[in-house]
Amino acid sequence: MHRKLLMVVVAAATASGCTTGDDVRPGPGPVIWTASFNAQFDAMANCLARLYAPEYTAVPRIDQREQRATVVLTFPQGSAVMGEFQIRQANASTSEISWRTVGGTPQRPGSSRQARERVERCERGGA
Repeated sequence: MHRKLLMVVVAAATASGCTTGDDVRPGPGPVIWTASFNAQFDAMANCLARLYAPEYTAVPRIDQREQRATVVLTFPQGSAVMGEFQIRQANASTSEISWRTVGGTPQRPGSSRQARERVERCERGGA
């Protein structure tokens, strides 16, 4: 009975345009650092997703038309977001990258330094 009632409430809320728990996620925290790097935005996004894959779910969202990308790092055990890279092509050879923690998740010790080191590693070719 409770399950059926819950399904009816969810369906009604969805139909009426109400927000769900997923829609009410806290927004990104403040930008911790921003810097320019000698790399294409899409190559950087793919490299960062690959470097973070052993620890997090890291999926690059690439917009070729806008020459922008986002790499959101979520904890594999759930949907809690740890951090986010915003990447945009600044000119023909340079991307501007911003790093922030997301969703009110406290910054892990060293995560900002580690994020910067991984971006620098991608700038050198990802090796």
